[in-house]
Amino acid sequence: MYVTVVCDPAGRTAAYGPASTADPPTPPDDGTLACTAPLCPTSGLDRTTGRITDPHHIMQVDRPLAHAIATAQPSANLAGPLVAVLAHPGIRLLVVVGPFDNAEAIKTWWHWHANRFATAGVTCLTVPLTNAKAGAR
Repeated sequence: MYVTVVCDPAGRTAAYGPASTADPPTPPDDGTLACTAPLCPTSGLDRTTGRITDPHHIMQVDRPLAHAIATAQPSANLAGPLVAVLAHPGIRLLVVVGPFDNAEAIKTWWHWHANRFATAGVTCLTVPLTNAKAGAR
């Protein structure tokens, strides 16, 4: 399953999916940044070692997209299914983890005391998961 992560010029971030294919996103032509990534289950990340079980879940993204995700604020509406978008702006890597039932589940998962990802400069952005196509607003 795949999820398309979209960051618009106003700093809003959305996630569309899950979809069965990795069709490239078609964001509006207004400076919106996007990428489609495989959806990684929480069991696919070993937080004690910082290891990602399946390297196919790791996406190399452009610096502007990694920076936008790393500096974005969570959406005000965090109801429904959610994903955790993990990004490291320095090395431009992204992993989409989930789905989660609620924001508290992501918070508990991410703030686990031995999470090596958090101590390595990886950021975690909670994003609602929408079934609409990327770019549809």
